[in-house]
Amino acid sequence: MVDSGYPQFFRPLTLKRRRLIAACIRAFYARLYGSHADYRSILGREDLRDLFVQTMQSATLPADPAGEDGEDGFAASDLADDQKLASAIVRLLVADGWLETAEDRVRLVTAYRFTRAGKIFAQALTLADRPRERTRQRNMRSCKNALSAFIERRDVEDLLDAYEYADRVIADLSEDIELFYDLARKILLDAHVQGNWDGFIEFVERRFRDEFSPRLVYDNAERHRLDIGALIERLNELTAVEMQAIDDELANHAAWAAQAAPDGAILRWMLDRIDEMVTAACRTKQPELFRAMESYVRRHVVLLSQSLFMGHRAAGRHCPP
Repeated sequence: MVDSGYPQFFRPLTLKRRRLIAACIRAFYARLYGSHADYRSILGREDLRDLFVQTMQSATLPADPAGEDGEDGFAASDLADDQKLASAIVRLLVADGWLETAEDRVRLVTAYRFTRAGKIFAQALTLADRPRERTRQRNMRSCKNALSAFIERRDVEDLLDAYEYADRVIADLSEDIELFYDLARKILLDAHVQGNWDGFIEFVERRFRDEFSPRLVYDNAERHRLDIGALIERLNELTAVEMQAIDDELANHAAWAAQAAPDGAILRWMLDRIDEMVTAACRTKQPELFRAMESYVRRHVVLLSQSLFMGHRAAGRHCPP
């Protein structure tokens, strides 16, 4: 898509003001898909310009963009004030394929949104800026939010996002399992080699409590799964005419889904797959991680107890009568 439709797609990130442009892209992504996004709101040209102006005025960036490498990319008139520069950035992102306009059929207005390629790379910029946000619970919430957005706006891009988030849930949980094993092995090795258990104690008392426990609370995951199931039920109750219209639009946006769906019922197939993926994550991968954590913590506690016991015995032997 980037190669065929937008040959200069990456140009905005090569200009002198690339850090400022990247900050605007992240701000727009957060406005549309962040944890505080309002899916009922839309952004017209003035709204998007104002968002970029606010970003420029609040962003911590180099004071002298002329010191950056790369072409300037803007006319002198575009640099007269923040509003003109913000408008120029909007035009640039549209011209190079990051943004596009779409008619909001519910509110009968023209709104700005990311192109498919723009959304993918905007998400990458956002995750690179805040890498710890990418967790299983985040993708569960994002799947739920995307389904809610689809119900509200009937934009099939939101449905495709929900599918992608659901698809990542199991992958992210597998990464959590691998990360846990790696951390636990390193802590255990350090304890054996150095006789130092401070790392394990710090892991259990701080990292396990602060980093792992919040994303592994069963009630939270199950609540998200139930909410996703309720949204899927609402969509399955659409009329045959509404479903056919959505199927037609999905066929134009996601040929892979049209090929996979039986009898052309793309929406029902996609909703069933979302439900299957989220349920599988909660019913299979999550218990697997619980067992791994329980096994390693139990093993480490036993080893720590043995170490303390041997330490006390050694101290007793060296104590004067």
